[in-house]
Amino acid sequence: AALKPGQISKLVQSKFGYHIVQRLTYAQAKDEYEKSFAQVVGVNAERAYMAKLDSESNIKVNSGAAAQAKVAALDPGSHRKDNTVLASYKDGNLTVSRYLTWLDGMPPQQNITQQIQQAPDSIIQIFLRSLAGQEVMLKRADSLHIVLSPAEQTAMSAGYLQWVTGGWTSLGVDPHA
Repeated sequence: AALKPGQISKLVQSKFGYHIVQRLTYAQAKDEYEKSFAQVVGVNAERAYMAKLDSESNIKVNSGAAAQAKVAALDPGSHRKDNTVLASYKDGNLTVSRYLTWLDGMPPQQNITQQIQQAPDSIIQIFLRSLAGQEVMLKRADSLHIVLSPAEQTAMSAGYLQWVTGGWTSLGVDPHA
């Protein structure tokens, strides 16, 4: 017999194993749907915004930028004031100096310098393009005078950590190994 809203089944066996099933009430199901729908809408809106921002910003990674990025990561002290352009975008450039600032912001346990040295140039180009995209977003936020609340700063830090972890995956390395 079918479960009534709010009921929990006895132990049920299927070809996938054993399960306990709970039929949600209408209010519970509606609440879960609204949460997931809002999240999906938010993700889609963010993707659309980022795609628009990306196309408008016209990011171009310079030839030889990956090699320059590797050299600068090995000897950051000699490149702190290096204004060599690694990537350009509408209304700005990602310079070696700014690239090093981004690297400085990454947790030491990531061993980013080592990861950069081991990564193929094609991955470094993607990484530089991503950093240039972050620069574009920061400039856009500054131009709109956006100020983050403490909760938003915490959420942004968590998002940054996810972004960095994605970078690890892209580079094919595990900093904890």
